[in-house]
Amino acid sequence: MKKFWVRLKTIGCLSFLGLGALLYFFPALREFLFTKSMQSQSAERQETTRKFLTMVRLLAPTASPDPTPSPIPAATPAPLASPEPIASPVPLASPSPEPSPDPEAKMQAERTPDAVVIRQGNDEIGRFTTLYKTDVPGGSGPAAVKGPHAWWSTKELLFHGDLVTKKIEVFLPYAGAKGEIKGLAADDEGVTVTTSTNQSLRVLPERHSWKGFIRAPLGPETEQPDPKYATLKKNIDGWIGTPYKWGGDTKQGIDCSGLVCQIFKAAGVSLPRTSKEQASAGQPVTDELRWGDIICYEGHVSVYVGNGRSAEALGTKEAGGVVKYATIWHRASTGVRRILH
Repeated sequence: MKKFWVRLKTIGCLSFLGLGALLYFFPALREFLFTKSMQSQSAERQETTRKFLTMVRLLAPTASPDPTPSPIPAATPAPLASPEPIASPVPLASPSPEPSPDPEAKMQAERTPDAVVIRQGNDEIGRFTTLYKTDVPGGSGPAAVKGPHAWWSTKELLFHGDLVTKKIEVFLPYAGAKGEIKGLAADDEGVTVTTSTNQSLRVLPERHSWKGFIRAPLGPETEQPDPKYATLKKNIDGWIGTPYKWGGDTKQGIDCSGLVCQIFKAAGVSLPRTSKEQASAGQPVTDELRWGDIICYEGHVSVYVGNGRSAEALGTKEAGGVVKYATIWHRASTGVRRILH
């Protein structure tokens, strides 16, 4: 019995020593077996195995990675690329609001064939369409803007637009030709006009100037006359289309001064027959053009009917040789007489 226990203790000690030796030499043994296994594989299979082990280390819950295998003498694979870090999601940008004009940016007025565009920096903040664009001579000229006031010119005519109210008005040269407008300098109060005859004229918005321009508000509303002019308007409409005839006074043919006489005759007003005499009739106007005023040019007269137009008998072939509504843009010098008050 005693020998049995001695043998049992001996076996236990040897087993304990063997287990300890196995645990001690296990990493070296594992490395030896892994190396032998890798040497028996192809280079492509070795690369796949390495990628798999790399992924296992990345997903392992512990921070301690497996020991890196020693280089394999049989085959030297290409070095593994370091795994790219997973990119953090980029937060979506909130939609930006529409850019508003920079209040500090300088405003500029640009001419186009049919409009004047007001810009502040790169932003369009206003646009004025030139009325009767096909009837305005030229189509180009200086432009300026200051505050809510935009100014532009076409030959001898000066236009003004208000960026707030959107109203447009025209200033007509009177009392002798002033020449073509060559420059505009806008300020907070108005504009200074320089002309080809070296004149410098001061014009204020919505006010007449005593230095060479007559103001005429534009817009469809200005075509509606005062009720006291209703008979005058009806009479004008009745003459539209009448052929032009120098010295004529009838529907078979009539000239410019004859038309003015006949229009006012229906309203009970007698006027001199010639355009020269009519240019001295009534009261002179130097501030603002009104419906029913007589517009006097060199050798020609017409009756103003609002919104930049007049009724007149035009004898030129280009005008059609009839009584018609035409714009008042064509003459460089304007005189105005007021018959009805």
